[in-house]
Amino acid sequence: MQNVGARDHNQPIQVLLAEPMGTAAMGPIGLLPPRKAQVTSVPAVVPSALQSAVVAAMKDRKTDLLVVRGNCPVNEQLIDQLSEDERPSCVLRAGTGMDNLDINYLKSVGIACQNTPDVNTQATGELAVALMLDVSRKISQANAQVKDGIWNRGALTGSELGGKTLGIVGVGRIGGVVGTVAKALGMNVIGLMSTRQPAEQKELPPYLSEKVSLDELCQRADVLTVHLPLSDSTRNLIGAKQIAQLSGRNAVVINTARGGIVDEKALLEALDNGQIAGAGLDVFVHDPAPPGSVSDQLAKHKNVIATPHVGGQTTEASQRMGQAVENKAEEMFAARLANQQRVGL
Repeated sequence: MQNVGARDHNQPIQVLLAEPMGTAAMGPIGLLPPRKAQVTSVPAVVPSALQSAVVAAMKDRKTDLLVVRGNCPVNEQLIDQLSEDERPSCVLRAGTGMDNLDINYLKSVGIACQNTPDVNTQATGELAVALMLDVSRKISQANAQVKDGIWNRGALTGSELGGKTLGIVGVGRIGGVVGTVAKALGMNVIGLMSTRQPAEQKELPPYLSEKVSLDELCQRADVLTVHLPLSDSTRNLIGAKQIAQLSGRNAVVINTARGGIVDEKALLEALDNGQIAGAGLDVFVHDPAPPGSVSDQLAKHKNVIATPHVGGQTTEASQRMGQAVENKAEEMFAARLANQQRVGL
């Protein structure tokens, strides 16, 4: 075990994996030479015990690179339990969303933080498309009925996506994957206009016909798909008003971004009242959902296709995640060597 304060320039980078990375991710990570990086993993624990387990793993040692996924909050509560010498130099969020990191606090105490925005792009975009198709064509319901020996095609009449309008709330990497596939299916694709940059100041991507306000997007969309980070400005962005604007159109809501961007209570009421046709949800406010909670009621709703936050759960995404960790450790070791040369050690 490395002693606290040991930061000699010839020492390997100390990497702590706070959460399980998966077999595919460990392949690239395992390629790190021991002279460059030493990798330790926190034993698997239930989410409620994860932060305490991470603190315990960081005691009496210097962690250079702390790698987390989405379940470990890295905030003042965690960092304040560590001495200055025990604190990590950098926190790497293996994935896109950084809502479990208190970025402002980390920066205030000199801890760098970053995410890996491209590793889950294709996987999450493909899942959003799959949910769109599943909800529209009642694939999961059909599969369950056939498994039960029920062959009732008339009860499984769905709707086509071709010719419909897809509204993308969050025209970025993942939204681009969804929009490209949707256009290939014959959908008209519109996106939410950014408040920071008027649509006319930027050329539209080839899959997008136009950018519009949130009100207009909801009024026109047959399918609404969300691809934004969770923040104070996006929490409940799709609320009762926006869902009501979808009413009467056999509309579908898809969320593979973060629970909380769509107001779950308003969505549940709209589903119960038949105001919208259905929803495809990979994320919930509470994950996993406590029994009886609004998240739980949504997950179990007959018109909801629910998955347990598996947007990035592909072999390819896991490999890219592992590669990102390897690249960051290599980068930090190279910077350490360069600093050694500068000071003449």
